[in-house]
Amino acid sequence: MDNVRADESVVQEKIQALRKLLSRNAPLLIAYSGGVDSTFLLAEATGTLGKRALGIIADGIRLSSIGDLLLGGYRRRAYCRPNKGI
Repeated sequence: MDNVRADESVVQEKIQALRKLLSRNAPLLIAYSGGVDSTFLLAEATGTLGKRALGIIADGIRLSSIGDLLLGGYRRRAYCRPNKGI
């Protein structure tokens, strides 16, 4: 039972450290895939920063780098939408 409490404590410490890191680097643009890891990060970012965090997802394109998207080096559409909550 003590191990479970210790594990919970470690998890809470790591979440608090993540929230501090997010706050120090706001505002943020979070590129996410819809998978568990990136969705968790986006949820923490919007929960911590509110409108100072924006999630984006690319629809139907492959990017060799985010620069391809930002510089217009893509052929199919990409879109941004404010996160409505997860």
